[in-house]
Amino acid sequence: MLRNEMMELKNELTELKEGLRRVPFLESLEDSQIDYLVKIGKRVSLNNRELLFRKGDPGRCMYVILEGRIQIYMESSDGEAAVLRVLESGQFLGEMALLDGGARSANALTVTPCEVFVLERASFLNLITTYPELLTRLLSGLTERLRRIDERYLGQMAGVAQEVSVPLDAISENVRAIKQDLAAESASPLLRPFVEKIRNAADVIEKNCAYAKALLQNFRRQSRME
Repeated sequence: MLRNEMMELKNELTELKEGLRRVPFLESLEDSQIDYLVKIGKRVSLNNRELLFRKGDPGRCMYVILEGRIQIYMESSDGEAAVLRVLESGQFLGEMALLDGGARSANALTVTPCEVFVLERASFLNLITTYPELLTRLLSGLTERLRRIDERYLGQMAGVAQEVSVPLDAISENVRAIKQDLAAESASPLLRPFVEKIRNAADVIEKNCAYAKALLQNFRRQSRME
């Protein structure tokens, strides 16, 4: 019985080390470094729909996902959730807390049963004191993640800019047609005051459309430069 328990514990430990090596900034650690990491962290089982943290909570640890999926999301003032990303096995979250100890910037919720490895900030600071190259790897991973987010954001915004540009063109064309029709009506003394008010309103719409299109064109230029 004891032998079986020892074998099971050994298998779990091996599985944990293999899971940690799937994380990009940990994959090249030596065996002794992985052993040290396992010693100062802990493995935790989570149920489906379990909240890890909310936006504004103090950041005290990071999580490495060994099994399962975790959703990162924001909530609007009316309670609507906007999913930012879904993380899977081999990915990690909450790493900014290790660097600055600041508040969480979003919410994290399990969307399947999960196995995670939890590394407290104090333990991490002790770890990079022993193995300072880890900090360089973590910062490199953060930079790459920010670059991907930036590219995705610019791509999405460029698509929105194109979608907005089409109705703006249609509005401008209709305003021009209305102004042409008004020119024919302005000869009537009775209608002239009303025509003038409508023409002024049309001028404002036309100017605002031109300004909005100029902003969109500038955004497209900036996107291409990025």
